[in-house]
Amino acid sequence: MVKARTGMTKLVKNWALKFGVDLWEFGHQFTKMNQIQNKYQKTHLDVIRKDGLILVRELAAEVKNHMDFKINAVMVSNTFLFLQLLGITWSQMTLPLQYQ
Repeated sequence: MVKARTGMTKLVKNWALKFGVDLWEFGHQFTKMNQIQNKYQKTHLDVIRKDGLILVRELAAEVKNHMDFKINAVMVSNTFLFLQLLGITWSQMTLPLQYQ
């Protein structure tokens, strides 16, 4: 029983190692990492590693800013539609009340 378990453990470790190597190679090919590094070397720039968690947080902040911008645009659009339904024009909104 112990011998079979040891054999299974080795089998799983070998499979995991092969899977990890295959996944790394796929990532290399998919992202074209070598091509990107070569382009940066030609322009005398360095490719540096970046913490993945920090990168995800920065991306999340950018997505949030983008979504906030879109939400505000929709709100402004809906406000103008509502004002049109009420018969209020843009010129009435921009002029102070005493000049109307």
